[in-house]
Amino acid sequence: MKTLRNILLFLVFTTSLLAANNLKVLEKENIKGIKYSITYQISLDKGVFPGTEIIKSIAENDIKNNPGYERYFIHFLLPGMELNNGAYAIVNVEGNSPIKPVINYFMLNGTKYQQYLKTDKNGNYYLENINTGNSYKVTENKTIKPLSEVGAQVNVDYYLENGKLKVILKTNLPTWMKINLTLENKKTGYMAQDDGYIDNFKELEGGLFSDRGFRLPKGKYILTVSSPFNNLQERSVTDVIGEKGEKMKSKYTKELFGQTTLDFKKTIIVK
Repeated sequence: MKTLRNILLFLVFTTSLLAANNLKVLEKENIKGIKYSITYQISLDKGVFPGTEIIKSIAENDIKNNPGYERYFIHFLLPGMELNNGAYAIVNVEGNSPIKPVINYFMLNGTKYQQYLKTDKNGNYYLENINTGNSYKVTENKTIKPLSEVGAQVNVDYYLENGKLKVILKTNLPTWMKINLTLENKKTGYMAQDDGYIDNFKELEGGLFSDRGFRLPKGKYILTVSSPFNNLQERSVTDVIGEKGEKMKSKYTKELFGQTTLDFKKTIIVK
């Protein structure tokens, strides 16, 4: 896997908008290497600008389900840039390749840009900044609102494996968003729950739902796909869906206590 130092170098030296040099790296390690941060200063033509931080975080659930999987949260702010809603870039790295390009929105001299993480033919990381053509007036200490809402979309497939129900959720919601699954049969009083996180392919697999380890009895079941309150979601998720989930409003959501959460139901017949 690329070292954090290499990631810092591509972040600073390959950006097409700003030239930087004299990279200074300060490392701090905590919790036996599970979580640590790197802060450094970038020397620009206009002087030293501090404040770039990288946090390598591996949640307990990630360790259990994806041994060796690492996620890097890159938070940086350069002169003239203004991140909307304080958002930071997210780099998902598995092995030696990014799972998906990272897209980070920022403002530079009044113009909105998208920033893509890419790899060259040698497998080295670099950032490419694209002018979206949307210009805004940049005001000090003012955040820029996203251009559009997410609009939650949900599709559920399922199959029975030896009488046990497997659920496959496909969605446009952000990676690492937590999702709850509830399977009920109101006639028999059966209820079972599962939860998980949207993966990098915009999918989640849940189950196997069973009757105490045995086949599900025949009958009509209701599968409910929901999400917890948004203050329980990761920052990278609320950057996309909004602090209160307001950007994902659709026919698959509901409002409760001022929050918009996922609420999708599907009838499943077990024969």
